[in-house]
Amino acid sequence: MLPYFRNILNRIEGGRETVMWLSLGVLGLILLIFLATRPNANVWFDKGDALYELEKYKGAVEAYDRAIKIDPEYADAWASKGDALSSLKKYEKAIDAYDRAIKID
Repeated sequence: MLPYFRNILNRIEGGRETVMWLSLGVLGLILLIFLATRPNANVWFDKGDALYELEKYKGAVEAYDRAIKIDPEYADAWASKGDALSSLKKYEKAIDAYDRAIKID
């Protein structure tokens, strides 16, 4: 341990225990920030829906894929991906997406 931190530990009442609890608090805060900002399947699903409504089907498929990557059991994302693929005339892939949605539900 660096001498600087050893001096701080010696000056803080409770020394190492106090620093340990402060460290746990900081780690908890970092975890909360991560959880609040991590990608959310619903956000990607909503983006896919918006792109689908704009008839940007390729982008919609990509957004639904991102939602599915986060939550592989997201039946609505699979079904909507099927709709977008169908609009792109990729019927075999659309059927596969619909089948997956049916299996999940």
